[in-house]
Amino acid sequence: MLSLKLRVAKRGKYVVEDIFFILTGTLIILNTASVYYTQNPHVFMICNVFSLTISCILLFSNLSMRIQKKYLMYILVYGLSVFLLLAMWQSISAYYFYVMGIVYPLEFILIVLLVKSKKLVKFIDVLLKVCVCVALFSIGVWIFGSIFRLVLPSGTAIFQWGSETRTVNTYYNLYFETQNAGLDIGKIHIGVRNNSIFAEAPMCCFVFVCASLLNELFIQSRKYRYIFLIMILSTLTTTGILY
Repeated sequence: MLSLKLRVAKRGKYVVEDIFFILTGTLIILNTASVYYTQNPHVFMICNVFSLTISCILLFSNLSMRIQKKYLMYILVYGLSVFLLLAMWQSISAYYFYVMGIVYPLEFILIVLLVKSKKLVKFIDVLLKVCVCVALFSIGVWIFGSIFRLVLPSGTAIFQWGSETRTVNTYYNLYFETQNAGLDIGKIHIGVRNNSIFAEAPMCCFVFVCASLLNELFIQSRKYRYIFLIMILSTLTTTGILY
């Protein structure tokens, strides 16, 4: 009976870990200049820190007590060093402190714990699955909506990009036409870039180039390779074409 309870508890812990892997991977993507992030930056900052922290705690709890003591000391020293360094710079912005003093250290700790727990490949696979879902949906809407207009926009979205406020077409807030060159052949709109959920094509291209590289290094899925290649080319960016 006791062994059964232990197995159920362990299984429940793995389910929670999987959920936070998905949440963390999704937030990493959304925090990379997505339209959602530009509309509610503070909400996504808080969610990102929360998800990274919980993921680190879950991974840390799986390590042996001896390894926990060793890595806890490294984590504390590293975190304290970064905090003190930033505290001495009175002229830094709150956003810079958020990135350099909180997010980067947490991401560094997460990677170390993933490697030590031998779950780095699992996390990367989860991250790539999220990217594949976004890519497949975006490619479909880009072809049937943005180019051929067989599916019409459901409305508009407003977001801030730099000093500019933009109003763009949106498809159920899951795809945004943030850049349009206005090159039309009849009723076919060939100048629309596939920006997916991102504020501009170069950032969209950057995310999927990174996803493609991670796939080649760790997962080596042929299916992922072709999906990411189509997605990268559909952004119509110089970086994507050169890649």
